[in-house]
Amino acid sequence: VDDPAWSTANWDQDINAWTSFSSDCSATFGCTDSLATNYNSTATTDDGSCTYQMTYVPDDNFEQALIDLGLDDILDDLVRTVSIDTVTNLNVSNKNISDLTGIEEFSSLTILNCGYNPMLTLNISQNINLIDLRCANNNLSSINLQNNTALTTLVLTSFTFSGMITNLDLSNNTALSYLRCENNQLTNLDLSHNTALTKLYCDGNQLTHLDVSVNSNLVRLSCPFNQITNLDLSQLGLLYALTCKDNQLTNLNLRNGNNLNYGAINTTNNPNLYCIDVDDPTWSIANWSNVDSWTSFSSNCNSVYGCTDPTASNYDATATDDDGSCIAACNII
Repeated sequence: VDDPAWSTANWDQDINAWTSFSSDCSATFGCTDSLATNYNSTATTDDGSCTYQMTYVPDDNFEQALIDLGLDDILDDLVRTVSIDTVTNLNVSNKNISDLTGIEEFSSLTILNCGYNPMLTLNISQNINLIDLRCANNNLSSINLQNNTALTTLVLTSFTFSGMITNLDLSNNTALSYLRCENNQLTNLDLSHNTALTKLYCDGNQLTHLDVSVNSNLVRLSCPFNQITNLDLSQLGLLYALTCKDNQLTNLNLRNGNNLNYGAINTTNNPNLYCIDVDDPTWSIANWSNVDSWTSFSSNCNSVYGCTDPTASNYDATATDDDGSCIAACNII
């Protein structure tokens, strides 16, 4: 007919009950949305029967954030999986989210910012395409990154000195180049597998030891407010910025051949640091001022000064550098 609605309203006599009106009686009804689980490729007219795979999102604040981003429409703890499985960049920071359940279905995700949320746990084991993860100021006590082998950027900073992460296993994250884990409760930080690392910020933890001997690509290192006693940076020929103030350093080796390219260093508030190994003590004295008054520069802080002449009467077998104090031995006749 010309107009099914008009025909239905006006032609109600002498029409069988099973007979309907249509503008195209050859139409095939069914689900015409190719993204639906019951898509009917032969259907020419959608009959409203489409169904979709759904992802469970129990946290209302997380779901509301997805609604605000246009990825969902109804606050019902369910989100169409097809709406989220192609998303590559997701920012849900500062949304008061306690539970990020549902994030596992963001299978194409490469960048996730979920900082400033009161989350206690975070499961990203299925988000294997992640390269950039920023989760600053959460309530996480641990995080499993074993499946996130593509990560290049990781931010787990607590800006309030209240972070609770006690262990950070980065052994599978060999592509990592940027790491921030300030103000947590780390007592150990193993970076032996992270040779691509260029910038490291581990301020305000409980580290007593930091080994960066294999991290030769580091250009910036910040590790203040720890309990580190020894820091050997002699293998870091690209390093140009260092902050290691407020530790318990007794040894600091900066003799790496790159001192002239440093912007600045800060080694203050290390009460037991009396000497720093550098490339050129004279240059360091002239250019580095953020050093405690009792700390000096030397090209060899392990030097023992004394008389190194074995024929002298005051020869010191333990001396490594002659201080000009030798006294000639007198032969008594």
